[in-house]
Amino acid sequence: LSVERICSVFPFPLDGFQKKALEKFLDGKSVVVCAPTGAGKTAIAEAAAAATLARGQRVIYTTPLKALSNQKLFETRKRFGYGRCGLQTGDTSLNTEADIVVMTTEIL
Repeated sequence: LSVERICSVFPFPLDGFQKKALEKFLDGKSVVVCAPTGAGKTAIAEAAAAATLARGQRVIYTTPLKALSNQKLFETRKRFGYGRCGLQTGDTSLNTEADIVVMTTEIL
């Protein structure tokens, strides 16, 4: 898998900081991205999820709030397919054996 191949699935070009984060992730490094709202952190997470799924592994996508977990579940279902995504929060468990499980940090 290459940065270029993963970037090709997006309908927009990734910025330099997004490509650099993805490059480090593909090299097996841990990546933390701090950027303002709307800067494109979700694109990095989705690219990392695609790379992880391509390796035959599962994805745990954490969020700090239940409302945000619900929103990210909706977004991941749109991008990766309804059946491949699940949710686990303090009071809801949906398809928890899915390839991608969105969960609040309290569950992790």
